[in-house]
Amino acid sequence: MGICLKIFPIYLKMKNARQAMQSYQAYKAGDFLTDDSFIAWVCHRDAEATGFWTNWMEQAHSNRSEALLAKDILEALVNQEPPVRSETLTQETAQIMRRVRNSGAETGYPAFPMRFSRRWAAGIGLLFLLGAAWLVWGVLGMPPSLLSFLPTHHPPDEVVEQVNHTRKPVRVALPDGSSVLLQAHSRVQHRVGFGREYRAVILTGDADFEIASDTGSPFLLYTGDIVARATGSGFSVKTAHAQTVLSVRNGLVTVYTRKEFERRRNDDTSVMPGVVLTPNQQVVYRENRETFEKQLVAKPVPLTGEATSLEFTDAPLPAVLAKLRQTFGIDIVCDEKLLEKCRLTASLTGIAFFEQLRIICDDIGAYYEITDGKVILTTAGCREPGRVQ
Repeated sequence: MGICLKIFPIYLKMKNARQAMQSYQAYKAGDFLTDDSFIAWVCHRDAEATGFWTNWMEQAHSNRSEALLAKDILEALVNQEPPVRSETLTQETAQIMRRVRNSGAETGYPAFPMRFSRRWAAGIGLLFLLGAAWLVWGVLGMPPSLLSFLPTHHPPDEVVEQVNHTRKPVRVALPDGSSVLLQAHSRVQHRVGFGREYRAVILTGDADFEIASDTGSPFLLYTGDIVARATGSGFSVKTAHAQTVLSVRNGLVTVYTRKEFERRRNDDTSVMPGVVLTPNQQVVYRENRETFEKQLVAKPVPLTGEATSLEFTDAPLPAVLAKLRQTFGIDIVCDEKLLEKCRLTASLTGIAFFEQLRIICDDIGAYYEITDGKVILTTAGCREPGRVQ
């Protein structure tokens, strides 16, 4: 912490909050690096500065990635040993930012300064790694489909990146009217111009999506090794332990492996195989096997999002199952002829879907299993009407 006292003047008096919010939205990383209140937050954990910047970071400004880059650089400098003089720091920091911003057009990687002291070798190297990682992810790390929409030598500003560096979910609005609820430490990227001729984004981490309808331009989500295609859908993505789980709340989503999607797309193939998901279904993609497993979500919910009245009095079981299909959008496969004599009297309102199935199976002596995102109900039939009170 002592190094910042030696290299930056600190002014603890904060600017007017509204004016500061507006001015900071236009800042680049170099601006943040020389801002007194930003330095007070990163280097000194000043209470007033911390309150302001914590609030600012939670608001998902379009240039938050610039602030995060500056924060990484300052934190690297704070931990640098041995301490350096303020004049050297100012000169080298300015040079770093010029190199990061004006990196070689052909490679996309920032060039190293021609001269710097041994004392600064490790620190400057770390800073360039930080800057390079930011640029490479923003440009070179993009999947081919998103990269194809970019100019050959485009500046980093051509890519919009939203990062949630907080511990709470942050909602981000996309230009087409779609919204993304970014979970903690997750990010979403898209090119400037998103929503006009195409809709393609990259997700790193976990998020919940509500996709605006646009039949002329499907929404493409790249996350890890999979691609999801949706139009007017709601779904969530979670990644953990080398697997990705995509769950659908509403609408229709088709999921592909990224490798197959790009191969078919480049071949202009009209038929593209994928896993089609409907509400209350999910797919699990395991990286080590490169396979999909289609499932039902752990807690299916009514399509309306609200509890539906499910009161039955001596109701034919095929009619009960039809009502469940309509309510949850889940396919229940059975031999309805064997169930014609089955009757059900029960209140299933407010009961979890799988508990509803258990009640029905217990009444008629049946059992069920989940296969490929469907419920398979097996029974020998009902000779005598059953009752569930």
